[in-house]
Amino acid sequence: MRRALSLALERTLYAERVQPGAITPAFALIPPGMPGYRPTTPLTEDRAAAQALLAAAGFPGGRGFPKFKLARPANASREVSEAIQASWRASLGIEVELEVTESRTHWSNLQLRQYDLSIGGWSADYPDASTFFDLFARDSGWNFTGWSDPAYDAVLAASGADLEPASRLAKLQRCETLLLDALPVIPLNFPLTRTLQQLSVRDWSTTALDRVDYTSVWLAPQ
Repeated sequence: MRRALSLALERTLYAERVQPGAITPAFALIPPGMPGYRPTTPLTEDRAAAQALLAAAGFPGGRGFPKFKLARPANASREVSEAIQASWRASLGIEVELEVTESRTHWSNLQLRQYDLSIGGWSADYPDASTFFDLFARDSGWNFTGWSDPAYDAVLAASGADLEPASRLAKLQRCETLLLDALPVIPLNFPLTRTLQQLSVRDWSTTALDRVDYTSVWLAPQ
């Protein structure tokens, strides 16, 4: 069912029409530009495949599918959650109730696992893909999904001890493959930062953590 829900999402549409310039569609767990990492096995958008999976699960056209809630904090995008609701209704014939709570209550409910499906997010603590993969380890205090996989934990632990870049990359890519196969979370979008830049500013660039190295910035004469 998680696979069907993911396939029926219209991530590109949300980025182009719902929040243009604010988000980019996420077809992988790790955002682009993360040093030393290349995503693999990307997700896709496929309404027909989603409908086929739903029918195979015993809910053709969404008939008999139990209604569930999609939770979001009050400070998250109302438009995106409504767009998700509309996509699942149109593509799968299922009804989703939107639930909005104050941010502190929302995250408390996640920690207690008192939710059906929830919108969440994570900002990298440091410029390495492991800052995302570590979230889903069995002993992670931030794993609010209830999902765990011994194979995932083993590969993740091995990647932490691997000092050879190519070998470590392969292990991290395996972690992403396992996550995207199981889909305890469904990647939705990556936020974009919009910057108003004066024309005389030169060599302005940001890191994977959206931070600026001001030592390289200079001003051109006007």
